[in-house]
Amino acid sequence: MLNFYKQKNHLYDDTSNTPVGTTPKKAVDIRGFEDPIGGLGGKDFQWGVWYVKHRELLYKIFVGALGITAGGLIIWALVGWGTYLVFGWTNDINLGRQLSQFPNYTIYHPLISPPPLEVGATTIWEGGVSKYDLVTTITNSSDRFVATLEYYYMVNGTTTPRASASVLPGNTTPIVSYGIVDYPGSAELVIETIKWQRVPKTITDTVAWQAERLRLSVSNFSFVRAQTTEGANAHAVKFDLTNDSAYGYVEAQFNIGLTLGGTLVGIKPLKLDNFKSLESRTIDLRVFVSGTSADGVVVYPIMNVYDPEVYMPVE
Repeated sequence: MLNFYKQKNHLYDDTSNTPVGTTPKKAVDIRGFEDPIGGLGGKDFQWGVWYVKHRELLYKIFVGALGITAGGLIIWALVGWGTYLVFGWTNDINLGRQLSQFPNYTIYHPLISPPPLEVGATTIWEGGVSKYDLVTTITNSSDRFVATLEYYYMVNGTTTPRASASVLPGNTTPIVSYGIVDYPGSAELVIETIKWQRVPKTITDTVAWQAERLRLSVSNFSFVRAQTTEGANAHAVKFDLTNDSAYGYVEAQFNIGLTLGGTLVGIKPLKLDNFKSLESRTIDLRVFVSGTSADGVVVYPIMNVYDPEVYMPVE
């Protein structure tokens, strides 16, 4: 019968009874160990023996590594809490105080708001028979805001009808109250409201953008003085006004300044309905001021070209 306890490699042979003086057998190399039932190989057995011999050392190394890691985490936590107690706590108190206070944003208004309008002196011009026109120049020095005014004049303790006008960015525009009866001993412009409209960020050059939409040309100007013949009781100012832009206007509103030698000597209102692109219209204005003379005109738009409602639909 096969004896499973008798090992081929004699690893477990008892040598305690070996006679004195007898040379013991050479130690068996465990790398050559062969498991009779095919379990452990030589290398596996070698690693097992090494683990058994060094198990206690490995345990100490593992426990030491855990101790070092735990100690480092404790030190890190203590440093963090110490830093918070010295600096963070004070910062949190200051932050709480700041959050409980409402900031005064009004100090930033001058940085983001448009500059105030520059209002010139009010001029009183003769506008007809016993009628007068009040004219004030308004300058909008902002390059990113359109100013739309609702205004009236205080004349001899009474108010003129309210009117509106838009002053485009970078423009100087005369605003007018027409047809004041009797000579106004005093006149004061009252701007009731100012509506500021920011120019869209997509428009980088407002001057070029406005010029593209306000390409207006004047031609065939003539000034015909009033004749003494019956039926001719007013000076006639005639010219052709052409819309050279690619945009038509539902209601184009202008103040037409009469000039003499480059100086403004009078002003008249003009409104054109459905003023189409590339359209030219003959304008005939009558001036009922006997001493008036003019050699040219200046066209002042008072409509807001940034408002899409002023444009005619594309045909």
